[in-house]
Amino acid sequence: MFKNLLFDWSGTLCNDMALTIEATNYVLSCHGKAALNMEEFRAEFQLPYPDYYAWKTPGVPLETLEREYRYAFAHAESGVFLLPYARDFMEFCKARGIRCFALTSMDPKAFEEQSRELGIWPYFEHVHSGIHNKEHHIGTLMTQHGLKPEETAFIGDMQHDMRAAHCAGVTAIGVLTGYNNPAQLAVAAPDITVPDLNSLRRLMERFPVPQPDTIHINGL
Repeated sequence: MFKNLLFDWSGTLCNDMALTIEATNYVLSCHGKAALNMEEFRAEFQLPYPDYYAWKTPGVPLETLEREYRYAFAHAESGVFLLPYARDFMEFCKARGIRCFALTSMDPKAFEEQSRELGIWPYFEHVHSGIHNKEHHIGTLMTQHGLKPEETAFIGDMQHDMRAAHCAGVTAIGVLTGYNNPAQLAVAAPDITVPDLNSLRRLMERFPVPQPDTIHINGL
């Protein structure tokens, strides 16, 4: 069905929402803003995150916000967990010879630490992390790795992921395991929407195994 899959991280392969809310509330508190509960956060949070913080904390330099966020992230009490079916889905991709790439806004160091700890890092051929605007970067990723749009899909949980997929002409697959609820995600018109990665696996199993090109798995 697909030879190449691009993966968002937060809300797609891992559950870090409690940690993200905790870190966000720390940043907001540094600038006299009220804390958000989960419903409020999910209702208003958006990517690219610099735009979100420009709205919530106008006039504060992005470098300051990122420094505060990294501090809160490193000292947070909330944990990070793999979402159900994430590891099984990555094993399914490996067995089918599907090339897998990460495309995430998460800080590169934090992403590597999390993905290594959770055992997902080795499944990626290449990682594109610390990407503020995926819509701007996805074309670079496609060109860098020689990916054809008709053979590629981007799997994500937010409107920004779907818009990035549309920018590159790849299939936009929305999963309902993360930050956007079904109504929010539908606004960005995913080509496919699934409740979780197990449902996506069952869908992909209906199609023949793609014939992969040479694969260079991340050996780090």
